[in-house]
Amino acid sequence: MAEEESFWWRRGIFQKPRAVVRWDHTEEGRMSRSVAEEGRKVTWSELFFDLVFVTLISRLGEAFQEGHMTLLQAVLVFRVLIENWWDVTMYTCRFFTDDVPSKLINGAHMFLLIMAGMKLQEPFEDSVPTFLYYSGVLHLFIMLPYIRVVFWIKEYRAFTTATGLLPALVKGVFLISLSHADPRWFVPGMALQIVSTVLHHYVTFNCSCIKFNKASRLPIHLEHMIERRGCLRLIVLGEVVTGVTVDPKNIDAMAISFILLGYLLVFNMKLLAFDVDVVHIDRHAWRRGGVYAVTITEADHLFDASIAALGSCVKIVLTVLLHADKDREGAGEERANGSNYIFQSEAHLLLCGAVVVGLVALLLQRLCHVQDFELQDMDANDVVNEPEGVELLDSEASQAGYGSINEGHQLRRQETYKEARYNVQLAKAIYYVQMVMHVCTILMVAGLAVYCMSIQAEYEFLLVLVALWVLTSILITVNLLDEALLF
Repeated sequence: MAEEESFWWRRGIFQKPRAVVRWDHTEEGRMSRSVAEEGRKVTWSELFFDLVFVTLISRLGEAFQEGHMTLLQAVLVFRVLIENWWDVTMYTCRFFTDDVPSKLINGAHMFLLIMAGMKLQEPFEDSVPTFLYYSGVLHLFIMLPYIRVVFWIKEYRAFTTATGLLPALVKGVFLISLSHADPRWFVPGMALQIVSTVLHHYVTFNCSCIKFNKASRLPIHLEHMIERRGCLRLIVLGEVVTGVTVDPKNIDAMAISFILLGYLLVFNMKLLAFDVDVVHIDRHAWRRGGVYAVTITEADHLFDASIAALGSCVKIVLTVLLHADKDREGAGEERANGSNYIFQSEAHLLLCGAVVVGLVALLLQRLCHVQDFELQDMDANDVVNEPEGVELLDSEASQAGYGSINEGHQLRRQETYKEARYNVQLAKAIYYVQMVMHVCTILMVAGLAVYCMSIQAEYEFLLVLVALWVLTSILITVNLLDEALLF
């Protein structure tokens, strides 16, 4: 590694922002692809920002566990919170500057996140004003790196102002104003904020609705965005594991079984999120743009929220069933009964609900991507239609001893087309089987949620955890069919 790459200050304490991705060509009316800067990796500062952010998710989960927030309130707070992460990350997926001002701004973002989460474990009416105020200030600070871009990179000045600078200003002013409003406006105000951010995402991913020529627009660095999203999701999953690490009253076979099944359920959700459907960059929904990109963005947020809720519900379930919160000296009889968790009677219902929401989010993601069989179909057509493919087929025909090259070409063309169509039809059939199985799994887990409302015995709760693990394991197996049969 070069010395300039090892020591960031070698490139200058104050650096000009640079775009990390551009179009391969900017002619209007032609299909264009983004050309990303090579070597753009997640920096230590970005990873530390993700860790600070997940700490707030953990505090939000604890507030939900202790009954300070209803499920709707917790979801709204989470959605506003993750928008802070998204806006910071969106800048880093278009521009990059590794100098002293950028590090100070990044440090200010993390400090404001900490301030926003100071009172999250207090009742909703007491915690939300502080959360909204500092979230609004954070959005105002997000304007600072965009101001640097507007000043230094003239060709993207108008586009950056429309998609980055002004939205950050509007969000910041609105959240700060909402923090001073009457508490009865908190829920509808945050709902309105969420709707406006979804519209902002549509504008971001659908550049055609912005009246700028292509040369003045800038795509996002998809590889970096996928990597950042993956890092955040892994950290959230790691935080969820803390819900499994309870201290049971007695370490016996039943306690070990509950803890093992709780961990296996979290592990299966990790497999479904990362290892089952590995999406190539060419078929990613963010490359498709428009409604597909907006849908998968919201589905990503939804899955992260379901995973965070899953961790809270697993902790409640294991704590109540294993009496893990019992005071060893017998001073806290109320805690011994698990009554500090207000949702303990509905914990299994919420656990199944979190799994359902997570599976629905994964299903939406799968539907938004370009499917494998669609790419295979295009590749097969390219092989037999491109001039290079025709020359290759003619060469193979002459070597095979056909009476004429045209005759050999036609026969070889038919064989290649039949083989390609067979692979496409097989891939399509496997895809439909996977989708049907995914929907059936969602319905069966929802049925388990209904069943949880009528059970009382501990072994029945254990059976619910077993059923959740078995259903997700079957879904993983079915989703690996295409990897086993086609590749």
